[in-house]
Amino acid sequence: MMITILGGGGFLGRKLAQRLAKDGQLGGQPIEGLTLFDLTPPPSL
Repeated sequence: MMITILGGGGFLGRKLAQRLAKDGQLGGQPIEGLTLFDLTPPPSL
């Protein structure tokens, strides 16, 4: 599964991205890619 997070540089977007990266799956499906978009570059996970 490929996941895109709009607002990935903000508080909620960062928290969601960190959680997804840690879990490695969503709904029982493995996460193969995680892309963050924002007006400013998101911090590295």
